[in-house]
Amino acid sequence: MPHRHGDRAINVPQLLDEVHRHVPKDAPFGTRWKAACVVTLEDGVHRVAAAARIDPQGRRREQFWCDDVRVERAVLLRLTCTERKCPNGAHPPLTIEQLGFDLFEGSVCLGGGVTESQGVRRPRIPSVRAAQAYVLARHLETMAVLGAARDASRGEPRPAADAD
Repeated sequence: MPHRHGDRAINVPQLLDEVHRHVPKDAPFGTRWKAACVVTLEDGVHRVAAAARIDPQGRRREQFWCDDVRVERAVLLRLTCTERKCPNGAHPPLTIEQLGFDLFEGSVCLGGGVTESQGVRRPRIPSVRAAQAYVLARHLETMAVLGAARDASRGEPRPAADAD
């Protein structure tokens, strides 16, 4: 499906080729170029951009965006693919079902993912309530560790474990 780039129709692979032509691997340091187009898909219209530059070590660096969010090249091709079997080779036919939550602070994953039990994969944090419980449990663990560290720094004895 053609997309608009300036006054002419262009598809995402053509956009990527255009960026590659303007910044080939053997271009001198400082060479840079960015191009954007609008992609119309069944789920709506998306703004797609690609940029390349040559860094001080002479390496070609690429960046890609979909709706102003940075993505990897394969993700860009997948998000803008208009067919179940993608002709761009970005992915085989697929159905994505997203369940559960992953918890992040900055770019660090604090928890989530999937667990497998008896051949069934399930999210570790399946609901908002489970995410709240996970965060509360980590908070309580942190408070206990800080309390023990505080007591140890004051030379106070640690409480004995309860005997059964």
